[in-house]
Amino acid sequence: MTNASTLQIPAQKAVDFLVAAQNPGKGWRYTSRSGDNDTSVTGWAAMALKSAELSGLQFRRRATKGRARGSTR
Repeated sequence: MTNASTLQIPAQKAVDFLVAAQNPGKGWRYTSRSGDNDTSVTGWAAMALKSAELSGLQFRRRATKGRARGSTR
């Protein structure tokens, strides 16, 4: 969000990792693709993707669609 060109590549890699770590149930947990979802981690991931969108970073928009299933611990 700073528009610092030196941060664009690392930020894009972080967003790519975040999307790749998403569970098939559309949520996130503390480990990559654990198969279980956590509401707090999913909330932080959603905020990170919104920040990425506002910053012009690229990711599959379907990563923000769908319903999370699984644990809400």
